[in-house]
Amino acid sequence: MPSSSRTALVEDLMGRFPEVPREAVIKEDLLRGGMAFDESALSGSVGGATGDVKPKSYFIFSFDHRTLPELGAAALNRPPEEVVLTGGPYGLRRTVVSVRVNPDSPYVVR
Repeated sequence: MPSSSRTALVEDLMGRFPEVPREAVIKEDLLRGGMAFDESALSGSVGGATGDVKPKSYFIFSFDHRTLPELGAAALNRPPEEVVLTGGPYGLRRTVVSVRVNPDSPYVVR
């Protein structure tokens, strides 16, 4: 859940630009600011996420907000390649978002 100031910003944008789908506003904010991951949401951690998770692949470059050594557990325990958003307080339609890891993000995946 993003911080209250970030929530206010996103909701303000949704109100000012009602012609832009809410999914696009949320997706843009996630791509721009990244997501933080609680240890329990990482597929490689003890007691972490299970199920059909495609771990993030690292190639020549990354859009994460830190280098791999700086990401620590989030890099070693592999966050997912993408997340799918649906429903929630904004009634989002199915929206796929590529993961950009940022430990300082107000969006935390648990």
